[in-house]
Amino acid sequence: MRLIKIVVPEIVAYFVQGTEAPEPEYNCTCGMGVAKEYKCCPYCGAELAWGQVKKPSKEFSKMLERL
Repeated sequence: MRLIKIVVPEIVAYFVQGTEAPEPEYNCTCGMGVAKEYKCCPYCGAELAWGQVKKPSKEFSKMLERL
């Protein structure tokens, strides 16, 4: 039997390129950057719980629209 660590990725930045919609950048709790396509962290092996990622607040979303 093997224990599997499950972590919730956190938004650490938003990447804006030209006029495209800003895309969030995520980190695992170990500090490694992870993409939405990842099922687990490539560094620590923890399973990523994408369904539990917090959405940005309305105020933050409005601020991003102004950029």
